[in-house]
Amino acid sequence: MIEISIYKEVAEDIRRKIISGKYDPGQQLQSILSLAELYNVNKNTVQMALATLREEELVITVRGKGNFVIGSVEKIALVKECEKRRRYEEFLRAMGTLGYNEKSIQAEVEIHLRRHG
Repeated sequence: MIEISIYKEVAEDIRRKIISGKYDPGQQLQSILSLAELYNVNKNTVQMALATLREEELVITVRGKGNFVIGSVEKIALVKECEKRRRYEEFLRAMGTLGYNEKSIQAEVEIHLRRHG
């Protein structure tokens, strides 16, 4: 089992909200205190998560105003595309370790999509 730092989990959740459209481009995020309460973590943990998102250029900080989702729809779309590819590759690696080849993975996905749309 891989242990993930709490701040990385918080950053991942905020990232997911940004790329899924729950947070709009340019939208101000909740205060650090509000985010700490929301995630039930220390303010320092939230600050580390936001620092990660700033490094990824998904969030900007405006001194005295707060933290904002970047305004670039294109950048958000690029991050979403990269996340999709990462998850596909992770899925394919996991299926490969279970002994599935590309043809059998494709067949399983097609069966699943027919059943669940």
